[in-house]
Amino acid sequence: MSNRDSLWWGVSLGIVLAMVLGCNIVDEGVQPPNSDPDAGYHSPDVSDPDAEANDPPNAQEPDADPDSGPDPIPDCPEGQRFDESEGRCVVDLLFPIDPPSCDDPDPPTACSETPPTYLSSFDRASRVVEVALAPDTCCVDFDGDGQINNALSSQVFFGGELDFDVLQLGLTFSGEPGQFPVETHVWRVRENQLGDLRISSDSFDDGAHPRSLFRETYLEQVFYAFYGRVYLPASILGLSHGEIALRNAILLAEDVANPYEIDELFLTGTVAAEDLVAALDEFDEACPCYGLESSYSVEGGWTCSIGSDDTATCDDATCSDPSTICSYAPFVNGLFDLDTTGDGHTNAFSLALQMRTEEL
Repeated sequence: MSNRDSLWWGVSLGIVLAMVLGCNIVDEGVQPPNSDPDAGYHSPDVSDPDAEANDPPNAQEPDADPDSGPDPIPDCPEGQRFDESEGRCVVDLLFPIDPPSCDDPDPPTACSETPPTYLSSFDRASRVVEVALAPDTCCVDFDGDGQINNALSSQVFFGGELDFDVLQLGLTFSGEPGQFPVETHVWRVRENQLGDLRISSDSFDDGAHPRSLFRETYLEQVFYAFYGRVYLPASILGLSHGEIALRNAILLAEDVANPYEIDELFLTGTVAAEDLVAALDEFDEACPCYGLESSYSVEGGWTCSIGSDDTATCDDATCSDPSTICSYAPFVNGLFDLDTTGDGHTNAFSLALQMRTEEL
């Protein structure tokens, strides 16, 4: 990594996007857009007798009758929810708006277009040349408790089983410099014998629409792309088949005047137990000789085991041995730090990757 490895930062949920202007993300954190603490309805400070409530639009004057009932809950902007404890609308990172999909009733036009073949087909693109786990000081407070969520950080021992050398990614950006928001896309690529980066077919939802993308991107001295989802190959876990969904994904970069000139950035997000199960189910479908069994429950957590007593028929050339990842089930269960379903039980863990990129 570059000499800037000392630059780590966090993101919290409660400050106005305008405050991002001029902020140092190492000291104060990058703030999610639309997180204006004054947006929407909020109750007055009861300790201040002169405080007045910020009434919702078109609301009638408050009734002096103490039996008139509670104040109405206002409609929050898209991507926000009303937090009763704070009395205002807050950005909801754990339950974001899903990125556009070709399965939507009104699918993106790219779903019917011819997909590009090479990363160089885009006017502005970068390739990821180095990936590592970020330290636990990076990057996002997903659950709003005031603490950074990065359970699988560089300080956590994982037995060396994470193989980021197999992670070949490319980034492309739509829009013109200085005109934002723009869309950010993440592609899985393969380098051919001529050195060209060919975009993998599994990068596409349908047509030319990318599966891994970020719904909105902002640039206010920091590059901040959010409401994303990125599909990472399960080969980073040593599995020859399958992929892992990184949900609630956010891309961050500091001291950026132009996103097309970023050379170092961070990718953070959450991995749910159900997505681990889905990844291993994909592997089992491709390599049934191991009889791989994986499940998740609140009581038992995430489990993984090899059900076959005879794995001699497995072709090591095409099917990797999943026993190593299964042996880490207790460790993985200890990583779960987020409740993404709202049932009071942690079912997902957070992680952050530090990436070095080169512009094509």
